[in-house]
Amino acid sequence: YGHAFGDAFLHEIAKRLKSIIAHKGTVSRIGGDEFCVLLTDIQTPDDAKSIAETILSNLKQKTEIKKREIHTISTSIGIAFFPDNGRTATKLMRNADMAMYHAKAVGRGTYQLFSKSLDDDRRRRAAIEEQLRIALKHDEFFLVYQPQICIKTKKIIGVEALIRWNSPVLGMVPPNEFIEIAESSGSIYDIGEWVFKTACHHFKSWDNLINDDFVISINFSALQLTAEYFGRAQAVLNNSGVDTHRIVVEVTETAIMEHFDETTAVLQLVREMGMLVAVDDFGTGYSSLNYLKNLPID
Repeated sequence: YGHAFGDAFLHEIAKRLKSIIAHKGTVSRIGGDEFCVLLTDIQTPDDAKSIAETILSNLKQKTEIKKREIHTISTSIGIAFFPDNGRTATKLMRNADMAMYHAKAVGRGTYQLFSKSLDDDRRRRAAIEEQLRIALKHDEFFLVYQPQICIKTKKIIGVEALIRWNSPVLGMVPPNEFIEIAESSGSIYDIGEWVFKTACHHFKSWDNLINDDFVISINFSALQLTAEYFGRAQAVLNNSGVDTHRIVVEVTETAIMEHFDETTAVLQLVREMGMLVAVDDFGTGYSSLNYLKNLPID
């Protein structure tokens, strides 16, 4: 609704926060849509939790700004205590901020207290992000292949390529730790391209061991589901000599539903290139089964 509306909205939030905090402390806006509450008149952590719950409850109520009603305000709160979580303003702010981002990550509309494990997680994440930047260059990734077996014949009819990372600094880092960080840092594009290229190379080298119906499934991140990315994939396929109909592009339900129309168009392009499309984890995002009828999937 424009900047003026946004400013009026922030004024309303500030008023509500001031009325809740009153004599118990100070409210300040520290930038964007973030506010800081310094509580000076509390005795126990439970007092802080109680105020956090009051804030969450209050901000859920509808707001009228310039004759428009806003019904849903998603609020996340992080709490840090002096002196346990820091003896300086800077450290307390940083740790409260970290707890707030944790509250956002676990589902918003809640509050989280700072803990040492959050700090440990932050350090671990920073270390993974730093090492990811050089992992591809130093040839630290490798692929393992999970067999897909026909229950009727008991024969292996395909494999799924799965990336693994053996870092000389961090040791073996599981995919559920580094894939999300690769996505948020943007390194997933180069890593994904390496996976596709390497899997195709391996698959071609197995030609004398497998039959013509044998397929290989390769996972794709939501960020990779673009026409431009699959244009590069086409070049990889041409160079590898692998039959396109033996490649299965595997995507998760979440990846599809984030941008349904755009993703559907890209998956249609994938099938036109001759590759198969499989959806993994369908149902974890509570999507209707009706979507399956409209998706270009095999």
